[in-house]
Amino acid sequence: MVEERVSSLQFEGIEQPVTFIDCDELYPLLKSIFRDSSIVQVPRAPEETAQITLRKTDAGYERSSLWLEAPVLHHDPVDAVCDLTVDLIHALVTDHPGYLCLHSAAALFNQGLFLFPSTYRSGKSTLSLHLAFNGVPLFTDDALPVASESNVGIATALYPRLRLPLPESVSEGFRNYIRQRVALRNDRYCYVALDQSEQLQLGTTVPIEGIVLLDLKLDCEHMVLEQSARKEVIKEIILRNFARQNKALDIVERIYAIVDKADCYRLTYADPDEAAKLLIKHFH
Repeated sequence: MVEERVSSLQFEGIEQPVTFIDCDELYPLLKSIFRDSSIVQVPRAPEETAQITLRKTDAGYERSSLWLEAPVLHHDPVDAVCDLTVDLIHALVTDHPGYLCLHSAAALFNQGLFLFPSTYRSGKSTLSLHLAFNGVPLFTDDALPVASESNVGIATALYPRLRLPLPESVSEGFRNYIRQRVALRNDRYCYVALDQSEQLQLGTTVPIEGIVLLDLKLDCEHMVLEQSARKEVIKEIILRNFARQNKALDIVERIYAIVDKADCYRLTYADPDEAAKLLIKHFH
């Protein structure tokens, strides 16, 4: 019987290391998708204390965690790494009980930090990278922790991830921008390596100044950026918060406080480049 190779990786900002069993080959892939954050191999953690465990089996890479009802399996190593980041965000928020965590992109304009909360496949990552392409630094393209008392966004330094193939509508200049910054990719996803001017470093905190709801309509003929009712924004933020360890009333009160202090908008658009330039005109 072959002995299992068990090791652990410690991610900066997360208390418990992640346990890896027979899959050390994932280490360089993980390190390639985080900018300037510390990921180090540490002594093997007791398996009974592991929050997250990745195991290579004959069928693929199997992950179990405190936040999964049943283990998940990925055949492709890049897919396994992509999916692991979800649990890393859960672990970060669990270590900070007062945090919210919003399924939202966020970018730092001259007027402050603006959030783009939205559902999956809503175009927020493509729009986020068009903002970076046009000179607006990113906080995140997907998940934003929000600190417990001051309601500031916290940068995670996880590179933005695009779904492939890119939309046919994007320009050749944008395609070249992405090609030159590929950190990790497969047929489905591409992580885009941004430099210090394009993405804020891990742990940077900035107050939330604005929230823009995204309404991607591919048949939209006239792009519109308009004021949004706060009740719509509150509803959207509540739906996009996946940090559930606090009391529901406390979560709602926090979200009310964030929205109350923010400028609220809705952007209806089809072309991400035109949308990015409109946002820059108004907020940068």
